Amino acid sequence: MKVTSQVKSAVSFTATKKQTQVHKDQKSTKDKKITPISINASKKVSEEMTIKSQMEKLNSSNQMFKKFAEEMDLSNIVTDKDKGEYQQIKKMFNEVEALDSAGNFKAGDKIWDKLISKLDALTDAKEFKDFSEELDLKSIGLSKEELANLENQFKQVNKLEREGKFEESDKIWDKLMDKIESQTLKHDLKTFSNDLKKDFPLIPKSSLKEIEDLFMKVGVHDYKGEHKEGDKLWGKMTSIIDKYAEKITS
Repeated sequence: MKVTSQVKSAVSFTATKKQTQVHKDQKSTKDKKITPISINASKKVSEEMTIKSQMEKLNSSNQMFKKFAEEMDLSNIVTDKDKGEYQQIKKMFNEVEALDSAGNFKAGDKIWDKLISKLDALTDAKEFKDFSEELDLKSIGLSKEELANLENQFKQVNKLEREGKFEESDKIWDKLMDKIESQTLKHDLKTFSNDLKKDFPLIPKSSLKEIEDLFMKVGVHDYKGEHKEGDKLWGKMTSIIDKYAEKITS
């Protein structure tokens, strides 16, 4: 290493200068040898400087990775149970840095691409988890297969957005949200219908079917932002329910 060679040169120069002075002062023989103590001292200094240089490089790498981790928000996308993933990311980052320092940019770029792909996958998984919890997707009666399909669509949207294909991503996003809204309405209707039968047992099946249809239509209008139309149908639905509520109280 450069620092080590400089130290070795300095040590060699000092030793030579010292020997010359000894020869002059003591008029020693031409063949006088450097003592083992002098050799060991030089070797120790050289080793210490090498270790120091290595530590400086290590600290520099750690600082660079720390900055990278902060910018990529690694502490948020890599959970505690994924500590192995964190170490793998750090290892890949350091490999890229080492290859770039050696001028091997082609090999560094390949590892960098793999590193970014890994980070994208972890980010997508974390974002879908947050999305799923926010909309409480596990409580609306979705099967495991349906939930997996939604997750795949969600990841597709992110991938297309990273590629700048926003029109395509919007289409998939709309399908994703339509599926969630449809399933949410079905789940809400089931709960609503069960409560209706329990609270108003006198409602005949024909009226119950009409109420359920109106409930679904209200949900669709509200989802589209057509609240005025939804309010009209809601009023019609509640007027049917009120008729049977009056029979119970009379």
